[in-house]
Amino acid sequence: MAVSIKIHDLSNLNDLVAIIELEDDINDFSQGPESANRSLTPTNGLSCALDWSQDGQLLAVVSPRQILHVFLSQLPMLFSVSANGLVARLTSLLEVTIEPLFPELSNPNCENSRVLIVRAEPNFIAIGPNHVAVGVDNQAWFYDISGKNDFELVDDHEYNAMVVKMRLNGEYAAVCFADGRVLLHWIDPKKFPAKMQQIAVVAATGAQGYGDKNKGQTLADKLMPYATRQQKTFAEPVQEGSRITDIELTEQHFIYSTSAGALVHFLLDAWVVINEYKHINLIQSIFANKAGTLVAFIDERGGAFIFNPVSRLPCCSWIFV
Repeated sequence: MAVSIKIHDLSNLNDLVAIIELEDDINDFSQGPESANRSLTPTNGLSCALDWSQDGQLLAVVSPRQILHVFLSQLPMLFSVSANGLVARLTSLLEVTIEPLFPELSNPNCENSRVLIVRAEPNFIAIGPNHVAVGVDNQAWFYDISGKNDFELVDDHEYNAMVVKMRLNGEYAAVCFADGRVLLHWIDPKKFPAKMQQIAVVAATGAQGYGDKNKGQTLADKLMPYATRQQKTFAEPVQEGSRITDIELTEQHFIYSTSAGALVHFLLDAWVVINEYKHINLIQSIFANKAGTLVAFIDERGGAFIFNPVSRLPCCSWIFV
């Protein structure tokens, strides 16, 4: 028995979007003794029943033989772009495709398209130069993409709040939560001791000013400030009612904006805030260049600005209405 379903565009009912043809062959569903007792007659005199999911992503159809068919109408537009020209995008419910943004420019980590099979349909994706993260609600899986063949799962992280946005650089992940807090943490915890060892060698030799700045200290004392750099939480004062609204992460800086109009630069090498600009309106979105030396941001009134942290002033602005 064949069933034909036509899908129209609500904005123009004459526009036919798709036609679905169902072929309900009872023999295809008569495997095993339990199927012999299954009722395959229409109920309530209906020849067919259908309904959409709330987000319009799934269409469920019950055929006249009471066989349920579920169709995927569209995938959510879920993607992330790294500073070195890699893009990760959701191409199927359980597939994320990683490919160069500009195929003509070779990338050592991804010369051709590669497909990552994920454990669950993600609602956020983030990609950096060496890793990709996919996650659902408060759960995230981090994969090493630097290998030429297989993807290696390096961390399975469960957070204590819902994730709304994530950014990656070569070593850290910046995770923005629904409550306005941000957690900056090391992506691969197994590699953090190696990073500490690298710092220890530099500190022991007195290079880069370690010897002068920490003269007379033991090696353990010199390393103490760096031992806390595996993760850090950023949160605005609760009593002021402010929250973090957007984040960016480069190799040198973690940058975030707040509902109080603040634009903050946090220097990863020094592990301190090096610049804070106060805007007159709430900042909704920020976009940094690769080095973090220029930041474009959009405020709640539709104003677009480019901020230079050296001059500490927006160097140009536009108003969108």
